[in-house]
Amino acid sequence: MKEQKVSHYDGKVNESNTLITNTYRNDELTKISGQKLWKDEDNKYQTRPDLITVELYQNDSKVPLKTQQVKPNKAGEWQFEFEDLPKYDSELNEFKYTLKEVSVKNYTSKVEGTTITNTLTKETEPGKKPKPFLPNTGSLGKRPNRLPKTGEVNDQPFLTALMGLSLITFAGVGIFFRRKN
Repeated sequence: MKEQKVSHYDGKVNESNTLITNTYRNDELTKISGQKLWKDEDNKYQTRPDLITVELYQNDSKVPLKTQQVKPNKAGEWQFEFEDLPKYDSELNEFKYTLKEVSVKNYTSKVEGTTITNTLTKETEPGKKPKPFLPNTGSLGKRPNRLPKTGEVNDQPFLTALMGLSLITFAGVGIFFRRKN
């Protein structure tokens, strides 16, 4: 008795030629392909880097399994591929692969499946100080929560008024008790 080969299995016929045993060989491989997209008004401010680094993780590991530097091809497309990855672990559970990108200055990164999208967060025209920027609108966004710099407009007037009123009240109470004594 003889059996035709079965992909990813080792076949063995017993001595009496009556039983065939197939044993699974855990050698299936897979690949992860993806692309990088940019939301930065077609690189209007010349902020895109020459290359990015994509990290591949296996089963939510904290350490990347592989990394790859990605550059645009001649057509300007940013594509990447991780090949020869094991498909199953030793208990035949399928591995879960995820991607992350090493952060890129002036961009926020979002990963959806195998597509990484970077959105411009700051406008960086030559000779100008970076400002908060909303892509595709050209308008300024809200300022982050921080103390204003000298000469900067306060965008929390209620809080400033409340602090001023509190100071005046405490001063008045202090003067009142001082005159009473």
